[in-house]
Amino acid sequence: MKYTLTNIKDIFINNACNIILLITICFNCYKIGEINGNIKTKTREEIKYEINYKTGKVKKHYIKIQKQFAGKVISPKSTVLKTNIQGIIKSIAVEGEVVKCGDVIIQLEDKDAKCTLDITEAMYVFRKKELQNNEELLEKNFISDSEYDKSLCEFKKAEGEYNQALARYEMHKIKAPFDGKVSLQKQTAGSIVNSNIELVTISSNEDYEVIFSVPSSFSKEIDFNNCIYEIITSKGTVEGKFYCIDNEVNTRTNSISIKLKISNSEENDFNINDSFNVMLTYGKKSNVKIVNKEAVFYIQEKAYLIKLLKVKDNKYACVKQEIKIGEKNNLYVEIISDIEQDAMVLLDNQYNIYDNQIIGITE
Repeated sequence: MKYTLTNIKDIFINNACNIILLITICFNCYKIGEINGNIKTKTREEIKYEINYKTGKVKKHYIKIQKQFAGKVISPKSTVLKTNIQGIIKSIAVEGEVVKCGDVIIQLEDKDAKCTLDITEAMYVFRKKELQNNEELLEKNFISDSEYDKSLCEFKKAEGEYNQALARYEMHKIKAPFDGKVSLQKQTAGSIVNSNIELVTISSNEDYEVIFSVPSSFSKEIDFNNCIYEIITSKGTVEGKFYCIDNEVNTRTNSISIKLKISNSEENDFNINDSFNVMLTYGKKSNVKIVNKEAVFYIQEKAYLIKLLKVKDNKYACVKQEIKIGEKNNLYVEIISDIEQDAMVLLDNQYNIYDNQIIGITE
């Protein structure tokens, strides 16, 4: 078909008419549904009212004075077990396994060593019995001194070879030097290892030690014996007990080290060098205005909160107020600027709220 300017114009007009007809049908269907109650349009404000806002209140209470520091676990007694020979690991204790002193932690393949041990042990037993017989014969003058000395030399040789084979055989077994737990496993069963290769780390069953550093200037203000220590882990918090302080200042970081003790129990399952935060509580301020830390947000390093003023029913006006803060911890913030007690504040979505906006709150 040959297209002319007239044909193209007709095609365009027909397609445009079809599109307009389709839009008209859709619009009419929508309006019919709206009239029948099937479709309900919502205003922007109505949608805002449906958001489930979290709220809190400014209250007078006490606030804990706290600081948080990075710490890690160190063990009072730990050792790295190595092998002195080359071999293939037949079995190895896994990380977290509890062991007793003398337990075999790593077993290397020992077939060849066991075969050598059996041969040398048989020769040792034979030479020992031979020597005992020759001692009796020598006493009765049935053999000469040289014959006895020869049997003695053969016995000493067999004894040395047996002891050497026994020591070699025992090298295939690596045992726990004390009661404890496997805190780090570096190799697996089937691995080929050379001499002096680190295999596992064993930690004792004594209480864990946690170490963390504080600025030397801060340490002059604090009585560490009377502080509360909380170890913050993924499973919750664990109480730590003050153990000792290293008063020698680290000149590179200008800090000193604090050591804590943590009970070594099934609930407190730590490994050496596990890292976490230590919450240090060293005082409290009473009768101050505080608010949940979620209420405070920051713009260009200035602190703000959204105060809610009731308009009617469950409608509230949002008023952004700059505040000055004092102490703060992982739960609350102290407000030292002017704000009334029991003021209702917003705990979320603050950055999406504009000043004097009306929102709905379900009380």
